[in-house]
Amino acid sequence: YLSYNKMTGIVPADLASIPRLTYLYVCLE
Repeated sequence: YLSYNKMTGIVPADLASIPRLTYLYVCLE
């Protein structure tokens, strides 16, 4: 999760970013 957090840190934290993080997190799980 920290790894993705760092990756997303590059892009602005928008509402659209939340669903993407969740989707990616679920994909990895």
